[in-house]
Amino acid sequence: MATYVIALAEAARPDARAGAKAANLARLIDAGLPVPEGFVLGHDAFTAIVGDLGEIGLDDIGHRFAEAETRALAAALPPELEAAVRDRAAGLGRLAVRSSMGLEDGGAGAGAGVFVSAVDVAPAAVWDAIRAVWVGAFSPLVAAYARHRGAGIDGVGVIVQRFTPGRRVTVYTRAPGSPDDDRVWIERAGSDRVIAARADRDPVVALAIAAERAIGASRGADVELIEGPSALAIVQARPVIHPAPRAPRRPAPLALFGFTRATPAMTWRWDAAHNPAPLSPAQAGLVARVDAVGAATAPLQVVAGYLYYGEAAAATVAPATTASELIARVEDGLARAGSALIAGASLPEAIDQYVAWYRIWARDASAVLSATRRALLAALHDEPDPHRAFAALAAQGTAPVDNLTGALAAASDVSGDRTSAAAALGDWAPAWDVAVPTLAERPAWLHAALASRAARPRAHAPRPSTDPRADLAAAILALAERDDLAFAAAQAHVRRALLVAAAQLGVDPDDIAWLPLDELASAHAAHAIDPISARSRAAGARAAARRAQTWDMPLAVRDGAVVDPPISDGRLRGIGAGPRVVGPVALVDDLGALGDLPPGSIIVVPAVTPALALFAQGAIALVAEHGGALDHGAALARELGIPYVAGVRGALTALRTGDLVVVDGDAGTVQALTPG
Repeated sequence: MATYVIALAEAARPDARAGAKAANLARLIDAGLPVPEGFVLGHDAFTAIVGDLGEIGLDDIGHRFAEAETRALAAALPPELEAAVRDRAAGLGRLAVRSSMGLEDGGAGAGAGVFVSAVDVAPAAVWDAIRAVWVGAFSPLVAAYARHRGAGIDGVGVIVQRFTPGRRVTVYTRAPGSPDDDRVWIERAGSDRVIAARADRDPVVALAIAAERAIGASRGADVELIEGPSALAIVQARPVIHPAPRAPRRPAPLALFGFTRATPAMTWRWDAAHNPAPLSPAQAGLVARVDAVGAATAPLQVVAGYLYYGEAAAATVAPATTASELIARVEDGLARAGSALIAGASLPEAIDQYVAWYRIWARDASAVLSATRRALLAALHDEPDPHRAFAALAAQGTAPVDNLTGALAAASDVSGDRTSAAAALGDWAPAWDVAVPTLAERPAWLHAALASRAARPRAHAPRPSTDPRADLAAAILALAERDDLAFAAAQAHVRRALLVAAAQLGVDPDDIAWLPLDELASAHAAHAIDPISARSRAAGARAAARRAQTWDMPLAVRDGAVVDPPISDGRLRGIGAGPRVVGPVALVDDLGALGDLPPGSIIVVPAVTPALALFAQGAIALVAEHGGALDHGAALARELGIPYVAGVRGALTALRTGDLVVVDGDAGTVQALTPG
């Protein structure tokens, strides 16, 4: 019996198999620190009741987890063990029942918030709580965490302690990412983080550092305390999991921007809103062709793969004054531009057609849309936030336009035609680059998005506005999506020609866009490109793009010098960690909505839960309106290497799905990029 029910003070014995959390508490007790009284059921107790599952490896996780969960719920309790646990629990009063698994609270990973705990449990319900902890050890969240860690499940322990009421205080004795830092992070439930010196005489700081020493966490400890009416108690202590050190981002060499000295009065801006990553050589070649003939309304320049544009004077295009006028003018421009794209074109023909399309698109359809948007925003200049007022108007207007939202809504209805949706939306790609496969090439992405959308409730239609500008605002937003669909079609037109050329030239289709566009356009079957050389050169181009991604590209440059953006330009602030990234916002109210988020999204949520941090590994950053840097979700985000900013008050109101933002985790800022 003593093998199964272990005094908490003895949980660090090698034969206890009680998990790192229990062992750390035993070390705290041995050091004379205040830890609530309790006992532990080690892995041997789990085996005696549920059965010996053996070590569950990565290849077994799926079906073995389901088997373990079933056993944990239904296994009969040995009478003597059941009675012993109930007797001990009754002597403790109200209980805290916590997990102590082999995967958590060790030096390799904390698993913050992954496993189950229950607090303020009645002694009579102790076995229900123990079973809940066991079942939680075999959840999908744990399975995903185990796979990420590359570890199996080799220990299932449960801690049963006297419940200590009071305010929870989380202390990091070293800042995450700074194991030599002499500052302590303190966060009391319901309050903001406070930073103190390690030498501070605050009893909370002193007790946390004593816990750090007791568990041997020389690089810092994550300590959870309870501030009771008259005393402090430690309920958890584990090593801080520091993010893996990353190479510092180097400023881009300013020599790359020597071309800006030819136009000293012009500001050149990084087109991060559309192209946050380096372009492939083929896409850069398209940019060069468009710029060479003056098809764009502003000069374009590719710098180390990144697209920059010069801020030229706005084209003198008269804005539309009504929704019907705007729809007619934009649709006419898009139709004329679309007529330049002829199916079945060779690569040289497709490139010329793209340039012809671009000239009409940029100077007619896109120009009138931009002019009308600027005019309406100017008319709203007396509003406290013209952009928000614009969005509110648009939400109350109607615009009969075939756009992306309408196509998705129609196709995701029960009677929706998924085939026609694939045809209508198949030209889309996750990035504006002809190197990136389209949805037509990967239809599973579109089908998953449609299925997820169909499962979600439809939003209620807003009350129509009496403001005559509402329909115009709605038309602007709807046509912006229609405009993007047209651009995607032009990109896909060139990509299809590239794939045909790849087959004719004997080049791997994955490599074709990573070769110079002019070389591809002048090549022909009789003078095919050597496939071995093509593979090598494409690999070199990809490596160059990866190197460029390590640079901190300036948002704006003028006359060879970096132009610092103003601080008061709409940045939201919080507390976070991680590098600066740029991407589109995806507002998420529940985890079920993650199924149709494209890779590369910046997920904005009310709070970062461990499940969100774990299952959102396709995201490039997490932003939370509530919570703090020491919450479980934030801790797990750090461990998984996902940049995050927490405590960004107002984020869900200020940002909308599709907004392009710059997230700087280390600075704790979220900055919206002003639409063009």
